[in-house]
Amino acid sequence: MQHTWLLAQEEKELVQNAQWLLTKQRVIEKVYELFGQLSTAYTPLLQQCTAADAAVKAVSPKIARGEFYRQLPYVVLDQPRYFKQDDAFAIRSFFWWGHSFSIHLHLAGHYKTLLQNVLSQKLAAGHLQQWQVATGSDPWQHHFAPDTYIPVTRNNHPAVLQTWQQQPFIKLARELPLQQWEHAYTFYVESFTALMALLA
Repeated sequence: MQHTWLLAQEEKELVQNAQWLLTKQRVIEKVYELFGQLSTAYTPLLQQCTAADAAVKAVSPKIARGEFYRQLPYVVLDQPRYFKQDDAFAIRSFFWWGHSFSIHLHLAGHYKTLLQNVLSQKLAAGHLQQWQVATGSDPWQHHFAPDTYIPVTRNNHPAVLQTWQQQPFIKLARELPLQQWEHAYTFYVESFTALMALLA
């Protein structure tokens, strides 16, 4: 019989240490506090966004947490968060333990059709240089890898446009390393403001 339930030395040391888990809970609470402050900052910016119709603006923001995005804890703030059948107009602020803060614009259905030309014009004008474009087939992937996102460069505009034509959704994202924790609030507000400008 294999005793697969037995602990390795590293696991044994960890399971006896309650402090690390309490520290983790404090970190998550601080992310909730950050996202609550961000929601307050996002609200007037969203209300001024002409690309977001009344249906999008009517949905209340939501902060949620989980433990298993690719086996690691996460916290999300969805604001706006309009999802109905095939239509989506959402901006997800995402904290992923051990990796990064990130922000993701998600457009699908009616809103993709409505705003794709606007974003194509902003792409041609060079306004997406600081963003990454989702290239994978799953809109719920939020990590940055060669098979999920590509950075926008001066030379890959045709590939970006082709991706938007082929996919049923558009996603733009950028991230901030956790080492720059103290810059998280500014990163999110500036990124959200930039998204509002891209959609205008």
